[in-house]
Amino acid sequence: MDDDALRMKEAFLEAYPRYVVRILNERGIELTELVADAIVDGSSTLDGLLQRLVDTPMDEQRHSPLELFRESLRPVDRALALSGVPAPAIDEAHRRLHSWDVYTLCPGSSQALGPSAHDAHLRWGIGKAMAVGAFTRRTAPDRPMVALLCREGDREHLDGSLLAAGYRSVDGVEDGAVLALVDIDVNSDVVSEMVGLGIRVIAYGDQVTDISTVGLRAAGVWKVVPRSTVLTSIGAIVPIIG
Repeated sequence: MDDDALRMKEAFLEAYPRYVVRILNERGIELTELVADAIVDGSSTLDGLLQRLVDTPMDEQRHSPLELFRESLRPVDRALALSGVPAPAIDEAHRRLHSWDVYTLCPGSSQALGPSAHDAHLRWGIGKAMAVGAFTRRTAPDRPMVALLCREGDREHLDGSLLAAGYRSVDGVEDGAVLALVDIDVNSDVVSEMVGLGIRVIAYGDQVTDISTVGLRAAGVWKVVPRSTVLTSIGAIVPIIG
């Protein structure tokens, strides 16, 4: 286990109980013995999942740490249901992504886990990207193409994330692309062109709002997500085929 993987694992395990307790406090949910036991159970589950992840060669890993963090929240979700806690309203997008998450415990990004976990997650992701050849552009010509229109500082990281997910990235609009990742903060003018070409567009940015989401979806965009999700959880928004 390299240093980045160790720091990520430790940071996620440290963040787990704090995250759950904070969510419960924000919602006015009592921390009963049943729920406390579920937090311990979930933390143990996360420990095992992360250990298996970091023991797996990076080019064979098929899940991100954040996906495993979400998975480890199942015991808490069950405990809340057994405790009779009223379930909140769930939007359709969340239901499709996390059908079991009745209490909407799943974090949208590692930022929700606190600065230490978020920083460790990003460092781990960059290290993985480098390990699987993120900086060798336009490799594996048999892989599906993703048109990548992003700010330059994100490019190397997204190259590696897409490669690990089974894709190859290309700069800008190119025939044959099956998906397009478009940073609308810097490339909003190409969205309509991509949609017109029949490419599934995933639009993202730092300031995604309900209003901008409605407008983009009306324009034919497939998905609209925060930039943090694209940088940390690519597997949550594109099919993993690698």
